[in-house]
Amino acid sequence: MDGRQGPYAATEPGRTAVVGADGPLDILQARQLGAAARDLAAGGAGALVLDLTRTPSADPLGVLTLADEVAALARSGLAVALCGMRPDLEQQLHRAGVSRKAAVCDTVTDACRLLAVPAPASPSPGAPPSRP
Repeated sequence: MDGRQGPYAATEPGRTAVVGADGPLDILQARQLGAAARDLAAGGAGALVLDLTRTPSADPLGVLTLADEVAALARSGLAVALCGMRPDLEQQLHRAGVSRKAAVCDTVTDACRLLAVPAPASPSPGAPPSRP
């Protein structure tokens, strides 16, 4: 057994979905992450965080496949952020072009904050009504 577990997913407040994996990032794991992300997007998630905190290593095909998955998610209009990457994985994904398609954050909390859509400000009492 190689210690691999499948992707895990959760939806954060504000409809930001978090998906991640336990174990090395290879082509299979990258495809599973992409499939889980697409399922969450189809379920109404407006933004997606890919948590790579528990990803100790990656092979070149896994990196390229994940880059393709992130690009497809971004093309579909989904806001995407990656977080928790080890420095070597972050460099590999950057070279593969991921940082042009997705935000890169240190933690899931930072990524969720970045992707959160702020509520429109309510007018202060006594302020004149805004005109369209």
